[in-house]
Amino acid sequence: MKRIGVLRGGTSNEYDISLKTGAALLEVLRAEFADTHEAVDVLLTRDGQWYIGGRQMPPEHLGVFVDVIWNALHGGAGENGDVAEILQQSGIPVIGASRFAGAQTLDKARAKEIAESLGIKTATSLTIPDIRITEFGEGEYVQTVVRETIRTMAPPWVIKPLSSGSSQGVRFAFTAPELEDALRASMQEEGDLLIEEYIDGKQVVAGGIRGFRGQDWYQLIPVETMHEGPILDAITRKEGTHRFTALRRSEEMDKELTKHIDALKDAFDLPSYATVDFMLTPRGLYFLEVDAQPALDTHSPFRAKLELVGAKFSDFVKHILGQVAGN
Repeated sequence: MKRIGVLRGGTSNEYDISLKTGAALLEVLRAEFADTHEAVDVLLTRDGQWYIGGRQMPPEHLGVFVDVIWNALHGGAGENGDVAEILQQSGIPVIGASRFAGAQTLDKARAKEIAESLGIKTATSLTIPDIRITEFGEGEYVQTVVRETIRTMAPPWVIKPLSSGSSQGVRFAFTAPELEDALRASMQEEGDLLIEEYIDGKQVVAGGIRGFRGQDWYQLIPVETMHEGPILDAITRKEGTHRFTALRRSEEMDKELTKHIDALKDAFDLPSYATVDFMLTPRGLYFLEVDAQPALDTHSPFRAKLELVGAKFSDFVKHILGQVAGN
């Protein structure tokens, strides 16, 4: 019987989302695969303590208790490849993003550069270094950033952490005073920031699964995110008040999405499964981000996309476990 450790929690601000992804995996493993796999709960606390099956112990002891780790962490060291490297150095196979894929996708500025190099449209943006590594005082720094933002792009603006996902820490501003307030709040909570022009359109989540249903990369049906307000924020995600519907698309749009995703999955060396977010506008598709370790809870776009192709969550989990067994 293979022991599957489900690593959840983490030190990032996506802790709660990771708990939900991990819980979904533990539930299906125990309900559908108990005859062949033992599910082991591996918790990384907010302050960096590791617990295996409820017992505190260092990660180097993981190999005694598990044969494979399914990395269900989101954001921070759990998704940027740092944790994956620790696990791989211990010789434990890891389901999830490699260090390369994680580092490239979680850094939003770097991800945008890669997308642009592939000829994919992106929003105009500015990368704002963490104020703590600058010589400016807060007031002077905020005013400098506001002036540069107004000079570079028209409002409204989206302010977000450079290396975070699930809409954590995302703020929206229409005016210079609102931008100033958003920057002050973000600088208290986050490190490096990204300011982008707001692209109005339909938020589309595409993506796929490697090797699923006999295809090298099985492209799941793109979904449109339906929500209140200009952006899908963290509160809406947490409360689950948003929903997903299959994107109505033309043959030409299908070809463009397929072309972009094929290029992105190769450029980022995406793992067994991933999602890619775009904004669909009258001017075409704009790249938003790649998620190399997407959420898997019941309210996630990935689960919605599985349902649209008639696949159960357990079918997906069985496929991923089969890939691990094959390797």
